[in-house]
Amino acid sequence: AHAEGPADVVVTNPDGATAPLPGAFRYEAWGACSEAGLTLCLERGRFAVRATRRGDTAHAETLTTKSGWFWFDWNQIPDAVAKVLDGRSVNGHYWIAVSTLTDDPLTLSVTDTVTGRSREYRAAPGQPLAVVDRETFASD
Repeated sequence: AHAEGPADVVVTNPDGATAPLPGAFRYEAWGACSEAGLTLCLERGRFAVRATRRGDTAHAETLTTKSGWFWFDWNQIPDAVAKVLDGRSVNGHYWIAVSTLTDDPLTLSVTDTVTGRSREYRAAPGQPLAVVDRETFASD
């Protein structure tokens, strides 16, 4: 474990020569994300994603460190999916993709646990939702 912040990197060439690169790497202190079966903790806990419908919170199932799905009923049929892509090298932001797999009204809430920034994506009754948000979550 390391403290948050920049760290120096030492590069070693095949001939044994070395050169320091001051501040070339940055350790991130990710925020607290508690899964508990109701929250997707994506991008190693940086993003907490929840889904709700008419006051009920969905069950969350992680697929990868960057994606997962939600279900409400006992039969575990997927109702929504979410994923986070690291687009910082392109535009300095994390990209959030959310989609509902039903026409029920759903709300997907995404919180950046580092910055505290959050956003809700809402599907209106009878209107499935498909969003790729490339702007809300800056890397700061």
